[in-house]
Amino acid sequence: MKGNERVIDALNARLIDELTSRQQYYAHVAYYRNLGLTGLAEVAEEHIADEEKHANRLTDHIAFLEGTPAVGQVNSIARESSVPQMLEADRLTEYIGIGSYNATAALCVEVGDFITLEIILQILKDERDHIDDQEKALGEITLMGEQNYLSQQIG
Repeated sequence: MKGNERVIDALNARLIDELTSRQQYYAHVAYYRNLGLTGLAEVAEEHIADEEKHANRLTDHIAFLEGTPAVGQVNSIARESSVPQMLEADRLTEYIGIGSYNATAALCVEVGDFITLEIILQILKDERDHIDDQEKALGEITLMGEQNYLSQQIG
């Protein structure tokens, strides 16, 4: 089925965002594991699985729309040096993603592509859940202090 070029372009931009997010989470998981912060690593690994699921779904749908998926591209990833900075970078990445997905959803409505809209809305829910996880962790750091929080993540 030949899709709308603007929708395909937007989906490719979202695909690049998903691949970038996945790479950023991978970098943070490596850091967390190196410090023995298995609790944080496990949550970030769940986010990686979601980002891969999103990327696969977008790739399949772009191909279905007879577009060429931008699977080899990523944006630059955040290079932070502390856990709170990493969590904040991940939260910011997800917030930017939500804004981009909202714009893509509006485009889908504009052109009448409600199949793509359904996919976008499902991904948006996962992105919101990721932000909830990051905001919870950042809130706990604020309440407990960074060292106390990190000591609970060791396991």
